[in-house]
Amino acid sequence: MKYDLGCLKDMNDVDRLFKENMCRLGNLIKETRQARHMSLRALAATTRINPEFLKDIEEGVVNANFKSIYAIIRALFDDMSITLSMR
Repeated sequence: MKYDLGCLKDMNDVDRLFKENMCRLGNLIKETRQARHMSLRALAATTRINPEFLKDIEEGVVNANFKSIYAIIRALFDDMSITLSMR
């Protein structure tokens, strides 16, 4: 997805764009978790992220740091990447 960064006039625009993308990421995390039939508590246990905080990430209420996002991605896709690399 490309963005026209010329439309960013001030920090409010940057904040808005960041929040929109965090909401999209949270939605993607939730959809992927559900598609993999993983409960919120199971993902929380695997990532060692508080379930309430994880729920807030999925809902786009809070901004997760890179370490948390990386842990979530690893938990959701790690076994899938092993399968794909064996092909």
